[in-house]
Amino acid sequence: PITLAAALSDPMINQVPAVQYYTAWTESLAKYGFARQNIDFASIRITEAHAKDGYLKQTRSMLPSIYSHESGRFYSAVSAASDGGAMGPYQFMPATARLPKVKLHNPFDPVESTQAAATLISENLSVSRGNQIEALARYNWGWKGVDGIKARHGSFQLAYAPAETRNHARSVLRLMGVKEVFTKVAKKITPTKNRKVQVAANTNGKKNLKAGNKRQKQQYIRLSAR
Repeated sequence: PITLAAALSDPMINQVPAVQYYTAWTESLAKYGFARQNIDFASIRITEAHAKDGYLKQTRSMLPSIYSHESGRFYSAVSAASDGGAMGPYQFMPATARLPKVKLHNPFDPVESTQAAATLISENLSVSRGNQIEALARYNWGWKGVDGIKARHGSFQLAYAPAETRNHARSVLRLMGVKEVFTKVAKKITPTKNRKVQVAANTNGKKNLKAGNKRQKQQYIRLSAR
């Protein structure tokens, strides 16, 4: 997201929202300017109508971190047109804002956009069976890419998502207090049968498993962030 001043100073880019949201954007700028804002989540009514299938509590716990990451806590944030022209506290794309299940008339309104974000997040959690990493990937990347990974690998593996999506999930979860999120494919060496395994540190300070004459390698990814 960028400021209006930066947008107006660069003739090569258009950092204004789609025309149907222009009035709402200018009103948001007039009301809030470019100061960072804290949303009072406790005062926003989020019910089972917004977060269903038993994911209400989990959805509420994720909203503040998604808000902080997506817009840097700027209500009037607008992303570059080349990035899709995402808008508002939760950076809704125009096409997403128009979805019947979202019905977001003013993506710059903190209450309306928070309720819309809750709807999307809870649906993502429901489809992902509570897997926050997969739910965040769906929020950032969309369902098609995530479902493609699941079709190819049998389950969702964040390491195969685009760098932006990996960074998005890692950033949001860290803001939530999750200290470690694995986003890279690591190598695991399965020792040959009946061979003694020695654990030693290599020059980079990482540990390798070394065994006998023949070593078998397989890829693994730790998916859960606890």
